[in-house]
Amino acid sequence: MKKKLFSTLLITFLGINLMFSQYKIPSCSFNSAADVNNWAIYPTTVNKTWFNGGCVAMFVNNLYNTIPVTILSPIFTISGSGTYTLTIGYAVIYSITPALFELVNDTTNMVMATSSVTTTTGVCTSWPNSKINKQDYIGLAPGNYRLRVTIPTASQFFIESVRSSIDYSLLSNVETETNSKITLYPNPTKDKIFIKDVENITGIKIYNSEGKLVKESKTTSDIMNVSSLPKALYIMEITTSDKSYKTKFIKE
Repeated sequence: MKKKLFSTLLITFLGINLMFSQYKIPSCSFNSAADVNNWAIYPTTVNKTWFNGGCVAMFVNNLYNTIPVTILSPIFTISGSGTYTLTIGYAVIYSITPALFELVNDTTNMVMATSSVTTTTGVCTSWPNSKINKQDYIGLAPGNYRLRVTIPTASQFFIESVRSSIDYSLLSNVETETNSKITLYPNPTKDKIFIKDVENITGIKIYNSEGKLVKESKTTSDIMNVSSLPKALYIMEITTSDKSYKTKFIKE
């Protein structure tokens, strides 16, 4: 079957043992005008059309509107908790304000927290200012979701792709001094995490996947409450009276 670049919209599940399955967001291939119609737009008076001028895409003309426009993907279902990556090809024209991409739980309307977001230059030359936005979600729970895009005022917007990828670097992008005897449990965790086989603890630091310190405790306890942290992958640095260890855990 012939494949077109940027023709699929997928979510990919990365399990604990790096086993995965794929979940397709229905009717979002942008191969025809019918595919564009499956996305909702607010306000409904703003036009969204199919664009086939080199890169197939959905085109939203918000150039003469004084309020932002929101587009919503069809509902898709994730059946297993895990790590997901969305890579979005798009362009915003006539505005320096960036578009906002959010993964939203369709039941609670809650925006899912990303572990990292990066934006790079896109590959499509059919329009100026082509970009690629990559969003990583760690510990995403099962449920129904939509991709929500907020388009700035006085702009034109193209979305050419939302595709999946597995980024194994999420599990290895921070160099750590590990000790095979150290155990964190439960891992993944929702609130408290217990440290096993470490004596004389003098302090604990927690870093996000970008290396930023997000929580610190000068404690001698082997229990750490992480309930306030967003869902993500973290590095825990455990300091003892004579050593320092680093190990990883997932907050779900």
